[in-house]
Amino acid sequence: MAPRKAFLTLAAFLTALIAATTGQTMKFQTFKYSPACGINPGAKWSVEGIAVSDGNAAFEASKIAIMTANNEELCTISMSGCQDKAPEEGCYCVGNSSNAILGIKRTAVLAESNEALTAVWKPANGTGDPIKQHVGNSPVVYVDLTLTITVNSKEMSVEPLANRTTITLEDPGKQNISFCAQNLVKPFNIIFRVNAMNELATNKGDDPCAYWTDQDISEIDFSGAYSLEYNEAGCERSRSIGLDFVNPHAATMGASGLTVSRLTCLLPLSILMMVLGAAL
Repeated sequence: MAPRKAFLTLAAFLTALIAATTGQTMKFQTFKYSPACGINPGAKWSVEGIAVSDGNAAFEASKIAIMTANNEELCTISMSGCQDKAPEEGCYCVGNSSNAILGIKRTAVLAESNEALTAVWKPANGTGDPIKQHVGNSPVVYVDLTLTITVNSKEMSVEPLANRTTITLEDPGKQNISFCAQNLVKPFNIIFRVNAMNELATNKGDDPCAYWTDQDISEIDFSGAYSLEYNEAGCERSRSIGLDFVNPHAATMGASGLTVSRLTCLLPLSILMMVLGAAL
């Protein structure tokens, strides 16, 4: 929404409320941030509302405290210190103490993730009941995303924003592989694919891992296009990472346990025949 249009919308909301109000009241609109499912630490969020005092001097000279669910004060808004325009960050009022636009602009931090906020407006003289209004819940703030791939109990970390990563299958025989993404915002999916369309493993429900288990690598062609995909509904951290498998046990083995193809590259034929004869 354009700034002018947003201001006109809030102004219309304020005008309608003033016309229908007697006494003191507060109302807040929805929080503004993007994407809708949550934001990274350091991103910005905001929420605006209105306060109408109906000429009550005790309320017009007081402050509005923004409180958390644990009764901790996030910030205060001084009704006697309303500004001409909103600051870049902070808790503020714009206009005058009788009819003011309230605002909260914050930088996202983990400690304030999905925090239920309440505005408490107390009269300055300490007499009379305070006015309380639920502001809403602050946005979910992402915990740093971590990706891990575990092959037969050997874990490797993967950069979440990587384009490709390599997986070495060090053990011969059966493989048990898990692909895990920690701190995704629900609902989420973790999918291990080959050749874009074929799903080999997916997570179930809220399990942060997809499991590809009891796989005999001697029977698998790893030349296909393997990938790991993770996604959150409507979130910017959805991604697909290409996976390159290295299977050192796929080479043809000679009778002595040495790889014949490598020996033929290094030894003359006569010496090679002696080596093979001794092995037999």
